[in-house]
Amino acid sequence: MKFNRLGLGKIAEIVRLQTSDHPKSGETPAPTPSRALIFNEPEYGGDRSYGLTWDAHPAAKIVIFGLPKSGNNWLKALLSDYFEVPGINIFNQPKACGVGLTHIPFSPEIEARTDFIHGALIVRDLRDVVASYYHNTKTARYKRARRDYQYEDAEAFYYDFFLSIIVPQFRVNSFAENYARLGVPVIRYERLWDHPLDEMRKLILRWGLTFDSALMQAAIDKNSLQNLQSTGKTFEIHIDASHFRKGGYGNYRDDLPPKVVADINERFRDLQKRWGYD
Repeated sequence: MKFNRLGLGKIAEIVRLQTSDHPKSGETPAPTPSRALIFNEPEYGGDRSYGLTWDAHPAAKIVIFGLPKSGNNWLKALLSDYFEVPGINIFNQPKACGVGLTHIPFSPEIEARTDFIHGALIVRDLRDVVASYYHNTKTARYKRARRDYQYEDAEAFYYDFFLSIIVPQFRVNSFAENYARLGVPVIRYERLWDHPLDEMRKLILRWGLTFDSALMQAAIDKNSLQNLQSTGKTFEIHIDASHFRKGGYGNYRDDLPPKVVADINERFRDLQKRWGYD
């Protein structure tokens, strides 16, 4: 499903927001042209990217922001198939249109990407993120990519690798908040798992775009866990079937030692509470 073309009124509004040097009284100052329209100051109370289409930029991109093992590739698959555009690497393919993802925390480099016309922040229970990440490190694909990885059990993975390397690398405690506070729509992995059609409808409408239930249901069926576990998924690269291990949520109860679960609950108490995870 392709986007409809931009109306002249919307184009004029984008130009006004990007070039106005003197906002009217009571009006929020417009961003500079170097700031992606998907990022909005909290006091703005709106979304400057609302209703944007592929015509808004010659290399227009929809971007998913999320910690690793949060359902990023699943959401990328749903969106790329729904809009009939390729899955791309947003850094290696700067001139391409399509759907991409990043685990990189919010930064000036991300902020300046004016080719980002829509974004989504996917959030998952950190306990399931840890469990899924741990199992991912056991795959042959991961071991080939990270030959330095030598943590064989869940406790060693969590205390020596996840807390030491992954948490600071992705700024786990502030990753989601820094995107959410700028108005990037939030997708809960658990809700997407339970009600994919409803959650995708809300996301598409939140972007100001027309939603087609039949087309989205086709994308959901095509990217079922069973299909992904059978064939994997090909974007700009092929995502091996082993990447799509189990799906669902609450698996940490069986996959992680009680000691690790208790530490996550205590160490990341505020983060979990912020996103509604008990």
